Amino acid sequence: VCRMSGSVAERLQERLSMHEDPDYVLHVMVKLWTKCVDIHNMIGQATADYQSIQMGGWSGSASSWDKFCTDDLDRSVRISLGSPEMKSKENSARSLLCFMNSLLWLCLAQPTLRWKLRDAGFKKLHLAFELKDPELIRVILSTIRHLVDSPAAQQCHELIEFFGNALTDYLDQAIEGRFPENQVRLLLDSLSILALQRGMQELFTEKRIWERLQKFRPEAFLRDPHRRASRDKEFTRIEMVSLFIVAQVSVHPSNRMTWLCSERLAAADAGWAPETQYPTRHNDFEPYLEVLVKDRDDTVRTVASLLLTLFQEKKFHQPAEELVGTFKSVLEWWKVNSTTQYEAHRELLDNGGELHIRGLRELLDDAIRRREYQIVLTSMETMKYCAPHECVLALSLFSRLALEPKFKSLFRDALEPLLGCVCSGIWAEAREAAATLANLMWMPDFKEERLVCWLKFDGPHCVAVDSANVLMPVKAGNPKAVEMGKGMYRNLWGVNFVEGSCVTLHPDGLQTNKVPGTLTSASASDTFHATSKREYQWLGKEPGPRRFTVTCWFYWPSDPTMDTKVLIQTTPPKVDTGGADLSMASVYVECLVTCCKCGAPVVAGDNLSSDAQGCTACGAPWSQVKDGPQEFVWVLVDDKKGGADKTRKTMKTPKLMPGWHFLAIVSSHSSSSKTFDGTKFWLDTWPVIMKHVWIKNDFYNIGNFTGKTDDGEGGRKPFGLIADFRIYADALSDNAVKALAAQQNSENHPDEIARLLGSMDAATILAQRLDVPDTAAECLRALGSLATLSSQRAKIYSVCGRKVLKMLESPYPMIRRQAARLLANIA
Repeated sequence: VCRMSGSVAERLQERLSMHEDPDYVLHVMVKLWTKCVDIHNMIGQATADYQSIQMGGWSGSASSWDKFCTDDLDRSVRISLGSPEMKSKENSARSLLCFMNSLLWLCLAQPTLRWKLRDAGFKKLHLAFELKDPELIRVILSTIRHLVDSPAAQQCHELIEFFGNALTDYLDQAIEGRFPENQVRLLLDSLSILALQRGMQELFTEKRIWERLQKFRPEAFLRDPHRRASRDKEFTRIEMVSLFIVAQVSVHPSNRMTWLCSERLAAADAGWAPETQYPTRHNDFEPYLEVLVKDRDDTVRTVASLLLTLFQEKKFHQPAEELVGTFKSVLEWWKVNSTTQYEAHRELLDNGGELHIRGLRELLDDAIRRREYQIVLTSMETMKYCAPHECVLALSLFSRLALEPKFKSLFRDALEPLLGCVCSGIWAEAREAAATLANLMWMPDFKEERLVCWLKFDGPHCVAVDSANVLMPVKAGNPKAVEMGKGMYRNLWGVNFVEGSCVTLHPDGLQTNKVPGTLTSASASDTFHATSKREYQWLGKEPGPRRFTVTCWFYWPSDPTMDTKVLIQTTPPKVDTGGADLSMASVYVECLVTCCKCGAPVVAGDNLSSDAQGCTACGAPWSQVKDGPQEFVWVLVDDKKGGADKTRKTMKTPKLMPGWHFLAIVSSHSSSSKTFDGTKFWLDTWPVIMKHVWIKNDFYNIGNFTGKTDDGEGGRKPFGLIADFRIYADALSDNAVKALAAQQNSENHPDEIARLLGSMDAATILAQRLDVPDTAAECLRALGSLATLSSQRAKIYSVCGRKVLKMLESPYPMIRRQAARLLANIA
């Protein structure tokens, strides 16, 4: 009854409420379960001590055993051990244990009942797995298959992992020939559903599921001559489900993306190498798939083909134009076979005609109706009409391509189907669709900009928000909001860095040729420690260490101070340098004062402390120098030789008028005659070319210098008011720089993907799928990226703010981290 119910908790609560005291019913269940456990243990001990009982000597409770060995209707009739009556009674006791244990599992899956069961003292809920009767095993597996496919059970990680370990033990028994052959398919079906969950994919990787399934020989379970007629069909089904299991394990992010590592392996550390992929590809798994591509079964061929396409990444090193056909064919196949079209396929089967692909509006209506009637869409149910396992593989391919800037334009027409999948697909497919959307907003946009950092500073509290969704910056101090009426883009864009304030981009510094992959995936049980092991691996040519661009807008005041104003600081060393601070300001503005005695330039910023030296050329004190003519110059520190050999490159620029100005630093390094070799410095539309000069590709702090200075602590060289700070992992063309300098508003900013998603009500759709932890982690990552768009922040908080606040206390590490990131981006 509970398994057939739309809401187990509601059905149980309904039954409990029929009794005057629901707690009394739980008390009775405890008593009944305790009795089941005692009888089960007693039968097990009696079976083991059969000879001792026959001789009248037994270590067990004589009174309990005597009571059990009597007829239920006539207590005066004693039943002997081994008799048909005793076997019948033992079978009844085992059946009661099986059904009671299954009922308690169903209750455990309900959050509203779980704590009551814990307080009631239910224990030993694993005993059902000790039962050997094939029919009871069928009940156990049917219950587990139902449970692991439901969103409610997915919320209890310990229960799911418990089932994963138990079913793996069953598989070992099947390999050894100690498992009922008629329940093998049910066992594999349950394992295949578990394999859809990322946490179980990690568990199965640990347990080497591929090697286990290789030892598994379906022929051993098909010896029954009465089943010869269905042998081929059964064999194909078992082979196909086995392939489903391995396929899902192989597409776990840490098993297919070499820069990631699962938290389980990261904790072990010694068990993981950057090149490790599971199952082993070239000498093992891929040859197996190449054979299956020629299989006579369509499903097996499709799975094998999708996996080979996903694994053989070298083909994606080509330009996007050459892969448009492949991408569109997979996309169209997925749109037809996705579980989002479950209702459409059912209507086609019932009414005939042509398949009507449902649009986003219809899918939203379907999702609302299911919630209203508490209908849960499961993978097993959708397999009759759709292809859930294959669609998860297709979306895994999409999520990988979505990370690459050159492929993002291919997804322009896929945004609506992807949102539809998040809205009404099964939880595993919704997770991968949300991951694809989040990856599209990672290093945006459609024009292949390779934007690796974008601090918009588009609000008084949105200081440490990276709209490129690559970094998680940290604010230090209290930078001030832009004054009313002074903001960039006729808005509130701009942050005024004052003494003691800055933004740290990354604890190890950002290098554009080593982009951190921290936000490229979100598995519920992982942490950022696991996802930041290595830098992102590009599909194709990687950015060069000297090919990057820095742009920003800054406000020049009418009466600037003489302090040195630092825009970019490099990363301080991690090793002990004997107290020396080797970090440096790589881009800054200095005020030069002309000495009235000798005419030499004096750096004002070096003389504003109590130990001012004045003019080093003639020895004039600072009191005599400070009133001389002033000139502000830009300084770039040349790092072409690396190490401690640095050279200051000073640029005298046209006098700046009060107001907003555009700055760009374009670094290029190429042997081609078409590009310059050095750095091009732009101030508004005024360029300076410095050949064979490069600043260090290392960005740690923005807006100030926090390293040690001659006058003590750092943080005393704030840059002032800046907005729209960007770092690109490429050298922008002159036309691109001029276009940025000419922008009057934010309409052409590189957040078109986020704006399109916002116009499709992505916030509401993503907020609906925060029930299953596996899906919630990726939806939170996508929502966090969407929250970099100021127009979406209030909406996101209104649809899921309270729920996200509760998620800060989730038992899943990545959910806590993604929830914190989302709230930080909103606030």
